[in-house]
Order: sequence, then C-alpha cells, then structure tokens
Amino acid sequence: MKYIEEKLLARLKDGEEAAWRQVFEEHWLSMCYLAMQYLSDECQARAAAQDVMSHLWEIRDSLVINKSLRSYLLQATRYRCLNILASQTESRKRGESLDIDGILRSEMTDTTHPLTVLLEKELEERIADAVEDLPPQTRKVFKKSRYEDLTYEQIAGQMGISINTVRYHMKVALSLLKENLGRFLWIFILFTLHH
Repeated sequence: MKYIEEKLLARLKDGEEAAWRQVFEEHWLSMCYLAMQYLSDECQARAAAQDVMSHLWEIRDSLVINKSLRSYLLQATRYRCLNILASQTESRKRGESLDIDGILRSEMTDTTHPLTVLLEKELEERIADAVEDLPPQTRKVFKKSRYEDLTYEQIAGQMGISINTVRYHMKVALSLLKENLGRFLWIFILFTLHH
C-alpha cells in the first residue's frame, strides 16, 4: 500500500471525517460504476455504494487493509451487490449470505477479480481521456482543483488569473466532461465543486 494511502487510513481510523470524505470522493464513482454493472439500476447501485461507505466509517477503528484501498472497496461493493441480488431472488439459504462486515474487517483474498479490474481500468481510462480532451488552460485548472485539491483562490494565485476565470474554466470543464462521461458524472461533478 502506498504511503499516502497509509496516512489516509490512519486518519480515518482516528475518526477524521475529512479522511472519510476524501476516500468517498476518490472512490465513489468507481464503486457506483461497478455496482451498476451488477444491479442495472442506478438507485440500487448508489445505495449499494453508500452502504459500503457508511459501513466503512462504522468499523473504521478495526479496519485492516494491506493492499490497494480501491481494490478493497470495489471488492466490498461487489459482495454487497451479490447480497442484494441474492436477496431479490429469495434464493439465499441460511448462512449463505455474504457478510459485508466480515469483508470489510478482514483482508480481501480476491482483490484482482477480473470484472473488478476491467471495470476499474475502463473507468479510469474514460475519465483520463475526457480530462485530456479539455482545452489546455481549462485542463490545467481542472487538474489543480480535482487532483491537487487546491482551492479556487490557490489556483488563481498559482496561475496568475482571477478567481472568476478559474470558475469559468471549471464550468467549461464540467460541461465538457458531462458530455463525455455521462451516467455517473453527477457524482464526479458533486465533489469537484467543493470549493
């Protein structure tokens, strides 16, 4: 696990809400995208991802993750979706249901499930391509806001432009990304407008 992730998890375990929000912002879109592939229902997909994130907060003090946080969360989302599907078909037998609590408390054994890896890669590529297609100045502003987590004021200072110009570039970026990314972009947009 990367040092930055280790620090983030340490903050999460200490009960720092900002750390939970950061995890949410970085992984929510991928979790929803994966859940949608299993459930084919946007409302249920969002609910499944939310269940995992809420539970992550609830059991934060006993959390143990030795590999990628993204893989960990995607695996938990996958199991949550399987639980939902099993419940819907009423085919679960006693003791056969997958326990999300157990999944989140213990290390995942299958962090490289082919579907999870494929969807994660596809989503990351789509987002990266869409961002790279932005006009140069707009792309620079967007990356500083989204990936470097700078405020509009900080971006304006670094680039020698006004805050209103930063806002304009962000508006353009989000409009173009909405066209290119579609379905779950509202989640992406929500957390790029936190300044």
